[in-house]
Amino acid sequence: MTIHIFLRPPNKSLFIRPLDPAITPEQIAPFFQDFGEIRDIHIPIDFKTQKMRGFCYVEFEELGDAEVAREHYNQEGNKLEIGGK
Repeated sequence: MTIHIFLRPPNKSLFIRPLDPAITPEQIAPFFQDFGEIRDIHIPIDFKTQKMRGFCYVEFEELGDAEVAREHYNQEGNKLEIGGK
């Protein structure tokens, strides 16, 4: 039997969840801008309900900046809490 393991290659985007339904990109940005230049903050919307799906993607210009931010928030004690409006 052959087992295939597929690893996701490093990328410039961070997946952030859960988020308050009232959150805006402007409220998310300050938590990440110190790590590097942000290319985009995408908050997906449900097609049927037209409501926020409870998560977002923060995309950095540079891979290294995304990795530093990911490592920072994955450390014990560095919990990310972002409030809504």
